[in-house]
Amino acid sequence: MKTNKLFASLALSLCFTSLLGCTEPETLPASPSAGAEFKEADLLKTGLAERI
Repeated sequence: MKTNKLFASLALSLCFTSLLGCTEPETLPASPSAGAEFKEADLLKTGLAERI
């Protein structure tokens, strides 16, 4: 009898954890502005770091 309860609880746990994968993904943060992207691209092209 204990084995049946253990198996049932494991199966139920597996079902609940698999349902977690069916939830909607979190919203992504807003993308940076076009100006910031060009600035980053220029820094990467030239290999220079931004001054702090």
